[in-house]
Amino acid sequence: MTEFQVLAWSGIVAAVVGALSGGFVSHWLSVSHQRQRSADIRGLHIAALRAEIEYCGKLAGTYATQGIMAPLYRFPKTVYETVYPTLVSEILSDADVTALTSFYSQVDQMNRGLDAMDGYRAVGNTNGMNEEFRRLKAKAAEMRHPMTTLAKPDDGDFYTHAMNAVSRHGQ
Repeated sequence: MTEFQVLAWSGIVAAVVGALSGGFVSHWLSVSHQRQRSADIRGLHIAALRAEIEYCGKLAGTYATQGIMAPLYRFPKTVYETVYPTLVSEILSDADVTALTSFYSQVDQMNRGLDAMDGYRAVGNTNGMNEEFRRLKAKAAEMRHPMTTLAKPDDGDFYTHAMNAVSRHGQ
């Protein structure tokens, strides 16, 4: 093999190695960027879910203590409905799923009860209103934010478990 052929082959090998190395580094940087972006988005989802749970807990505390039978508000669950499926498939443990599902089951029950309360009020059924109010106050006590009311230590378990679930995965 002539000196020219050796130089030509070494140039070709160097070009191939350089191209492969550059491709590998580019791919690695892209994957790292995507991983970081996914982690950032999950962090935002967790923060939004935490804020929604906290707000629901405060609404529950207000309902449990204020004595307003049929408030105009309903408990929000937009964030939960939006991000929960993604979080379940990516980071939530069985305990997290149980805690969040239990909390938002209470949210659904509160909203159904508040809607029923409006129905009773519309037809003047005070007995139905009083019975539903009693049930709703008990449910609200179970899910209220422990720092916004004069809760006993065991009150607010749904809230506490839900907040612990999101705290394991974010800020």
